[in-house]
Amino acid sequence: MEILPTDSSGSLCGSQVIDNQGALVGLVDGVYLDERTEQPIWISIRTETRTRLSLAPLERALLSPDSIRLPYGKLFIEDAPLISHGQELTAEMEAVLYEYYDLVATSDSALVNGIPDDAA
Repeated sequence: MEILPTDSSGSLCGSQVIDNQGALVGLVDGVYLDERTEQPIWISIRTETRTRLSLAPLERALLSPDSIRLPYGKLFIEDAPLISHGQELTAEMEAVLYEYYDLVATSDSALVNGIPDDAA
């Protein structure tokens, strides 16, 4: 897995992440792409309460030009599995995330490394 250069997915970096009640969770720090489709599927979120980053799926998220609204509560997102800035998201970690968020992984889901906001 490699770190991809910033592209249209990188434009999500810095976006506000809003929970299902309208509360600010934090800012997007990185975007993880599906290796096959190159579509963003996970984001890492820099919150005020953690030194490491929370991970959240983009599935069911509502995207606007400057924010991402997730269908989960702030505390639930903050308690999600954590990752370090620029850290590779392994298949094992992805499986834990799918279970945590009660999502069904596709059999051909594969990830490439996150796009940190200082890439390129």
